[in-house]
Amino acid sequence: ILGGRLFVQAGGSKGPSCLALHAATGAELWRGPPDRMSYSAPVSPPRDPDTVLVWSDSKLQSFATGTGEVLWSIDSPKVTAFVARVPSPVINSAGDSFLLSDFNDGTRRFQKS
Repeated sequence: ILGGRLFVQAGGSKGPSCLALHAATGAELWRGPPDRMSYSAPVSPPRDPDTVLVWSDSKLQSFATGTGEVLWSIDSPKVTAFVARVPSPVINSAGDSFLLSDFNDGTRRFQKS
């Protein structure tokens, strides 16, 4: 929960990659572009409470918390056929480098350019 908004991965083949709900009422505030979900929880990077990072099935995306605008996106292709993306991204203190780890593909580091 950030700024009175609850962020969830709704997912599904045509569902949003991220859904923002009003934390008190449950009303939908915005929805991200479609992508299959992962089991990873949305996180906020250090020093940037106005963004939320979502690691979906195919990419790591940064959303503006107030509008849902996609600020940037990094593809994270699967290496093996069966992959479960479970842990949340680990972010360095500068907010520009990310460790992503998943079942069967191991841990990888991504750099925001």
